[in-house]
Amino acid sequence: MLLNDLSVPHDSYYRPPVKFKCLDGFLGIGPRCVPLAEVGDINALTLEVRINGELRQTVDFSGLVRHAATLLADVNAFMTLQPGDILMLGSDCLADGTRPRARVRDRIEISATGFAPLVNTLVGEAA
Repeated sequence: MLLNDLSVPHDSYYRPPVKFKCLDGFLGIGPRCVPLAEVGDINALTLEVRINGELRQTVDFSGLVRHAATLLADVNAFMTLQPGDILMLGSDCLADGTRPRARVRDRIEISATGFAPLVNTLVGEAA
């Protein structure tokens, strides 16, 4: 399934404080879990991120540091995964080391072949 893992902008990519990552509504989840048999080769996927219709990021899964099967094996070496657990793949960094930025009222669309697009519109915090 497609996921939109949002965070408040912060300086530390490797160890962000929990308050920048773990907020209500900060993980958009796609409309449907696509069986692996329908997806085919995960490493052949290309993920696109658009903000207000403008292409802001492309992630070619063949270029990930660890391919999906390797990541799954590495995680299984120290953690028992159960049915329904989610292991996220992807990248939030652009080629220059920055991350795509969005603001309140921006429409974020994430797409990949074989998946229904995941669309989120950012809203401001309630008073």
